[in-house]
Amino acid sequence: MRKLVNNIDLNKLKLILICTLIFMVVAHGYCYVNLNFSHDSMRTFFWTKSDTLEIGRYMIPVFLLIRGKYYPPLLVGTLTYLFLSIIIYILVDIFKVRRKLNIILISGILSTASTLTLLNATYIDFSDVYMFGILLMTLGSYICIKMKRGYIYAIIPVLISLALYQSYICFFIGIIMLFYIKEILDNKNTKEIFIRGLKSIITIIVSLIIYAISLKVVTLVTGIGLANKYNSVSGIGNFGSINNMFNLLIGTYQYTYHYIINPSTYYKTIVSILNILMLIIAIGICILSSRKNKLKNGNKYLLLILTLLLPFGINMVYFIGKGIEHELMIYSLFLLYVFMIAMLEYVNNHKSTKNKNPIKYITYFTNISLFLIIFSGVIYSNQCYLKKNLEFDTTLTTMNRVVDRIEQIEGYEVGKTKVAIIGSLANSKLSLKRREFDYEAVGLGENFSLTYYKNYKQYFENYLSYPINIVPEEKSEKYKNKQEVKKMKEFPHKDSIKMIGDTIIVKLSMMDN
Repeated sequence: MRKLVNNIDLNKLKLILICTLIFMVVAHGYCYVNLNFSHDSMRTFFWTKSDTLEIGRYMIPVFLLIRGKYYPPLLVGTLTYLFLSIIIYILVDIFKVRRKLNIILISGILSTASTLTLLNATYIDFSDVYMFGILLMTLGSYICIKMKRGYIYAIIPVLISLALYQSYICFFIGIIMLFYIKEILDNKNTKEIFIRGLKSIITIIVSLIIYAISLKVVTLVTGIGLANKYNSVSGIGNFGSINNMFNLLIGTYQYTYHYIINPSTYYKTIVSILNILMLIIAIGICILSSRKNKLKNGNKYLLLILTLLLPFGINMVYFIGKGIEHELMIYSLFLLYVFMIAMLEYVNNHKSTKNKNPIKYITYFTNISLFLIIFSGVIYSNQCYLKKNLEFDTTLTTMNRVVDRIEQIEGYEVGKTKVAIIGSLANSKLSLKRREFDYEAVGLGENFSLTYYKNYKQYFENYLSYPINIVPEEKSEKYKNKQEVKKMKEFPHKDSIKMIGDTIIVKLSMMDN
């Protein structure tokens, strides 16, 4: 750790800070200076410790205790930018990238990645939290690679990161695997690579064991059990059968390539083609490097094993999560771009290929492709944020109309009369899908900012500053089967809001969430 601090290249760090700032402002500046609360980020005013503890993320309350519970977007953006800059610096150091253009490309790729865009668009209250988790995994990989007993010391940052968001273990695995592939191609000592690789596996296993034990302790001390949710760790390890495990193994490989050829970006088809071409180029570069360096037999076998395992390791969260995965979990796949850039620089600096025309042309093509991918990511991010902004305004207008209709009901008293919400805006007749923003990535499928029941009360009180006595969700469920409620029309019909008994029923849609 001290070595990292003492050997900081200030010029390189300055370049990364400047480039990353430019890319972050152009790609994400809009969301960091606007209040586009949406979906899960609506929870910022009522998020509790139990919400994070029950899905195994027990270090999030500690982070929020330091940063503050209610997120100001600009602060979140600043912290995300700083964490990302450090991540980029460490990666550049690990993969020995020295050329300024290549550093700029790495900064651009990681700053405009769809993972960061979709995190900001829907879960911005945790953008800095998760980026800090990725930073810890990156730091853990650096310690594991660079320090003599790093595989032991790396357990600490990896453990903390697991307690923030478990999915980013793949970022650690991806860095380690790509680093040793590069070491193998450089024909380093086979035995040393093998032993160091085993130590890295020890780091992962021990970190997971300690995390499982510490999580058990936290649940016992707090009395908060693990929830049975899609994003909880409660079901990890329970695969059911060998056949299920085999299907998950196949699925892990399939989804790795799925995200490569079906990226969440603006120029989807173009970027997909470029990804395939660059993947072919990367394989070709690895073959060229192995031939030029005349790899030892041991290194050839290690290279084959690591290459076959890479799609699994870099996307292992799909296997662990039993097929549940979305774009927030795949940031590790963008390491492939970093590796591609590092390998091209390596080949360009190799005495046998230096200044050779084919390599030069491949480098030009790759650089242009990467800039196009970055540009596509910038457009995509801004359109996602614009979509969220339009939905926030639409939700504001619609819910003001709902309030007005509620107040017209005879006998209604503000903050006293009970109100039950039936159905959801997402399933209502007013849910209009804008053709220009027909995105289906995680968090982008809805057309309103409000997406689940417990957000409604918080929206009325915290966003509209309107006191309202909304009944708990389990009580509203009882009204759904009443014949009188079934006969009601959905909003905005005049019969969509009425008093039944002592409760006002607001029927937003005919369907449930």
